[in-house]
Order: sequence, then structure tokens, then C-alpha cells
Amino acid sequence: MSIPRQDVGAPVQDFLAMTLSLALALALAMGIIEFSTAWFWPQNGVDFFFTIERIGGGAFRSALWMFIALGFAGAIIRGPNYALLVGFAPLAAFWCMALLSSALGDDPASSVWFLTLWTAMACAALAIGSQTSGSQIGTVAAFTFAAIAFVSLVLFVVEPQWATMRGGGRTMLRGLFLHKNTCGWFGTIGFLFLLTYTSGRNLFRYGAMALCVAIALLSQSGTAVGIMMIGTAFYFLLRQLQVLRVTPGFKIFVLLAVLVALALAVNFILPALTEALEKGQSLRNRESGWNLYLRFFEGHMVLGRGPGSFVTGTSVINKMISETFVNDLNMSVHNMYLALLGEVGILGLGAYIGGYLYVAVIGTTRPDAKRGDLTAGILALAVLCSGFTEARDTLIPHLATFLMLITRSSAVRLRYNEMLMRRTSDA
Repeated sequence: MSIPRQDVGAPVQDFLAMTLSLALALALAMGIIEFSTAWFWPQNGVDFFFTIERIGGGAFRSALWMFIALGFAGAIIRGPNYALLVGFAPLAAFWCMALLSSALGDDPASSVWFLTLWTAMACAALAIGSQTSGSQIGTVAAFTFAAIAFVSLVLFVVEPQWATMRGGGRTMLRGLFLHKNTCGWFGTIGFLFLLTYTSGRNLFRYGAMALCVAIALLSQSGTAVGIMMIGTAFYFLLRQLQVLRVTPGFKIFVLLAVLVALALAVNFILPALTEALEKGQSLRNRESGWNLYLRFFEGHMVLGRGPGSFVTGTSVINKMISETFVNDLNMSVHNMYLALLGEVGILGLGAYIGGYLYVAVIGTTRPDAKRGDLTAGILALAVLCSGFTEARDTLIPHLATFLMLITRSSAVRLRYNEMLMRRTSDA
């Protein structure tokens, strides 16, 4: 007796859906590890990125790209593609400027490679957000953050020579990361994500948040701790504005005023604060580095020198070292805005700032804003604020942008489903 076609199709569809869900869950967990650069910790006591060999790093990255390709293909087939397109829309202009800069830059092949990696990260985030439930995203991310933070703290106790850095007479945690600032940033992003995206009064959530706070504090990264405080305050401000039920225009005015105040505070208070924390010499070193970088931007202000031009080991950096005879840790630009100006020029920098401001201000103040919109806005704000003293979320795949795109596309999917339900009920 023949089996009805629909009886065969349903199990196959269920299997494909389960496979896609598993691939996206693995892409999320592995993406958090990869894009945060976890386990780049030194195995032989060396501190420079280009000398580090990750155990199994090649196989891990290959598996991640496979899950990303599988997940994104499944997202395209299943739809709705609306969530993919709208989720990425704020950064679309920036991507176009980066592509143009790649074609006209110093090293098109290298720039296209950097842009391809960044695009793969974005595709993974959009697929995860558009195809995975909010509860699953929160659960997988929480376990991953908790595991990495916990192992970092264990290493701090049992293998302090691997898990710590020393400077200025202090011992600072770096855990599973190359540098203490990276460790602190991971703790900050983990805390802000868990605070704003996950819900429920359960011990695991609070424990994971506590672990993230612990590694941020033990890393003694001033930027990370400061961004954690700013992000938390911004989140509760958004929640309060929702409770007050004020107009979107008033919300936008308040948030823009807060952002202007933050920018002024960074400009006027940061020098005094760094001196008080005995970080004045570090800031002065960074300022001299910024002046050095500006010399190599001349003639490339409109579109920059191409994505990845100012990454350690590139021809531009090697030229800077050979011409200035400066070769130390402060060769890193330590300023996201300067890094973007050098790589994608004024046009790319403007598109970048505009996209992140849209997510942080417009996306969080709309009347139908979801939890994912708030989380994406907090992460966008964290990127913009940290950019004054660090250069993380440029055109190298990084954790905050990865999670921002996930949570934003998740919110877009929820609104799309609600729109379909309204149309169905009206019909």
C-alpha cells in the first residue's frame, strides 16, 4: 500500500527544521567564541597576536563557516527574507561604502577578504535571529558566556601565569583571551546581553551575569567597566521611557541629549579621570599614536585605504613602523573612529555612525519596540562609546556587532509575524 505524500513530507520537513535549528544553535555558540577571540591566550608566554597558534583553531573555524553556510541557506529557503533584509538595513550603506573602498584601496584582495569575513559574520547573525526563538538564543548565549567566564576564572586560580597580565605593579585577568581588555569587553557584552535580552528570576541567569561582572572587574579594564555602567543606565532609561508612554519624538530627543552629554563627558572628563586612575601616561601614548595614524590618512580621507589596512602585519602598518621606527603595543590605533576613517574614509565612517545611531536611538524608541530592539540598541551604544578608546568593532568580525544583528533581526521577525497575524484576522 502506498504511503500518502503528505505523510512522508511532514517527517522530512521536521528533520530539516531540526537540522537547521541545531546548525544555528552551534553557529551561535561557536560564533560567540570565535568573534570574541576566546582561547587566543598565549601558550608559550608570548603576547603578540600574530605569534599565537590556537589548538584546533583551523578545524574550529572551518566547522563554524560550515554551520554559517548551512544556517544562512536554510534561512533563505524558509524565509521570511524580510527579516534578513530589514535586520541588516541600518548597516547596508556602510557595507556598500566598505565594498567601494575595498575595490579602490591599497590592497583590494586583502580588503575583500576582510569584508568577506565580516559579511559572513553578519549573515550568520541574521540567520540566527530570523530563524531561532528568543528563548533559544538567550539560553545558548547564556551557557556560552557562563562557560567562558567560568573557565577564565578557574585559570585565574590554577594557572595564573597563563591567565593574567602584569603592568604597573598590578595583576590583571585575561583568562581565555589574549589581552585583559578583550577579557573585560567580553564580560561587559555578556552582562549587557544577559541583562537586556534574557528574562526570568532564575539562579543560572544571575550566576552567568555575576561571572561576566567578575571577569570584567578582575581584568581592570577601565573602558569595559565604564561601558557596563553606561549600558546599564541607558537600559533602565529606555525602560523608564516606555513606562511613561511618552511620544517617540520625545524619546529620541532625550536619548540624543544623553548621547551628546556622553560625548562631552568623554571629551572633558576622560583626561582628568585617567590621571586620577594613574592611566594618564597610557592616554598620552594613545594620543601620540592617533597623531601618527592621521599622517597616514592623508590623501585617503574620502574612501580610506581599504578594510583591514591598519591591522597588525599589513603593508600600511609595516610602512608606518619602518618610517617612524615605532614598534610597540601602542601601534594599535586604540580608536574605532580613527580606524574606520583610515580604512573606509569619511563616507564609510558617516554610514557606520549613522547605522549604529539608528539602532541605538530610532530602533529603541519605536512604539512597537521589542526586547531584541532594546538589546540591539544597548549593544550599538556600547560600540559607539567604546570606540573613543578602543578599535574593536570595525571591519573585523566582533562580538558586539554579531549579537546586535542577532537581536535586531529577531525583533524584526516578531513584528513581521504579528503583521501576518493581523492580516489573517482582518481577512
